[in-house]
Amino acid sequence: PIGEPFLSIAKRGLGIAEIVSPLTRTIAEQATAGRVLSGQLGKLAEPLPFPKTLDPACLLLNFIFDFIAKLLSIISGHPVDINPKEPSLLQYLTFFVFFSIGLTLWRWWKGKERIHSFLLFSLAFVPMIFIGWVKAKYIIYLGWVIVIGLGCALGEIEEYISTKFSYLGTAIFFIVLLFAFWQLVSSPSFAISKYMFKPRFQDNPSLFAGKFQHFCSEMVDNSRLKQAICDAAKDPIGFVNKDINNQFDFNLCVLSQLDELPKSSEDLKGKEGAIYRCQRISDYWIEAMEWIRNNTPKDARIISWWDYGHWINFFGQRNAVIRNEHRSHKMIMRVAYDFIMANPKTLIKDMKYFNATYALFDREIIMGGNGFGGKFGALNYLACSYVNQTNANIPPGLSKCEWENRWEEVFVPSSPSSAELCQISDNETGVIAYELVPKFNENNVIIKIIKVPKYCLGQAKLVTGQKIPALYELNKQNEDGSLVLHKAFIKMVGKDENDNYIFHLFYTKDPIWVENGNITDGFSDHISRFYDSNLYKAFILNALDGFELVYSTKGNEVKIFKLLNKINN
Repeated sequence: PIGEPFLSIAKRGLGIAEIVSPLTRTIAEQATAGRVLSGQLGKLAEPLPFPKTLDPACLLLNFIFDFIAKLLSIISGHPVDINPKEPSLLQYLTFFVFFSIGLTLWRWWKGKERIHSFLLFSLAFVPMIFIGWVKAKYIIYLGWVIVIGLGCALGEIEEYISTKFSYLGTAIFFIVLLFAFWQLVSSPSFAISKYMFKPRFQDNPSLFAGKFQHFCSEMVDNSRLKQAICDAAKDPIGFVNKDINNQFDFNLCVLSQLDELPKSSEDLKGKEGAIYRCQRISDYWIEAMEWIRNNTPKDARIISWWDYGHWINFFGQRNAVIRNEHRSHKMIMRVAYDFIMANPKTLIKDMKYFNATYALFDREIIMGGNGFGGKFGALNYLACSYVNQTNANIPPGLSKCEWENRWEEVFVPSSPSSAELCQISDNETGVIAYELVPKFNENNVIIKIIKVPKYCLGQAKLVTGQKIPALYELNKQNEDGSLVLHKAFIKMVGKDENDNYIFHLFYTKDPIWVENGNITDGFSDHISRFYDSNLYKAFILNALDGFELVYSTKGNEVKIFKLLNKINN
């Protein structure tokens, strides 16, 4: 009777692995899981110290899952990407579950088992294991289903052993299980569980007044942390009532679960359970949401990236144009287009259509690490999809449209050879800076990227008298023969695989550059249309035509703009 529901679940589960729209290529659930899953599943998935080419379980599982992925791609007509996994204990447990499924099939073949057990295990475990193997955000479900599957596998194997070897075999089997369980509970990773049921500061602030008073007296510095501990000890209810960040303060949460005040990070080793239980969204997001709740009309609607819609609704208590489970993919792509490719007038027009008066721009959709990045690639891909310049069959980042929307970056050798030096003027020598130049096929899809010389890296003096690293254009010269200054601020963001320094280019409208005796800004020197986007102008330049910047978090992670009254009218 339950065959049809299980079959339906299996079909839906396998469908998650398909790429059926541009949006599914950008959301976290659809990102391809990596070769190593220890970041999500801990020691269970840490690589074993031998290559996968020598591990039969690893080779077999990678072959099976690769076959399923290829088969699903053919059946669905959409690509299903998968990364082969490195050998780990997780693979052996997965193999154990698959072995037990095969065992039920063999027992059915021998007439000792009905087919139902095989179908039940296959439909309950195989789709979920496969999806966790393929998709990044479903890895947690892989861990869960392996635990359940392991229980079933142990049951099947115990059934086989007891039938084959009677009570002695069963006794040996359970002794082995008890030994394995003891190894588990005595391991450091199991110590995490001792914090699972301890109360935290946010659960009952008054409970920790005495402990925090003791911690307050122990601390000798005048840090912000000490102030928070002392304030929470003096008036815990008043402290948490100030705002959400106070109630869910990360440090106070961790300390509330510890018996002693840690003197250094070394004292926190073995206490990862306490840290894990206190994880939360960043302070600045709560800060921004509380500003929305306290400073905007109750019927206000905010346009933002869809990742933050539920926070705007719940913490901000305001309407959002798009939110996390938004059903209209076209609306999401339209907002991406408004942020990345549209001009301010189009953004205003669309905001009026959606009855929105506020626009929220945040660091995560434009910055990543030390430079540009973060979630920008997702917005860029969807913006280009919205104008039909890429599609779901093309992976993100490969279309000409996306390339033209990216920021500018250059690569400078860390140890330049004599051939990589360049002459800026009679008195100054620099180092060649390379740019990436893509080659496209007839469908405007990147097929190759090459590095070509573009600039000469040297120094320039600003109107303030400060000297900073600066670029000069290799193929442009002033009347005196010196290279023309390219008025971009450059920021080193790391190194590439060839040990070249990577620099990202920033342009501002500040009149700070000196060029041929004239004071000017550098914004007109930009090449990429990234710098003309509403996102760049709002978040980096803090100015957007037709809008007023009404709020920015303390660290400038979130910025909120409001339509000007004259625009609204």
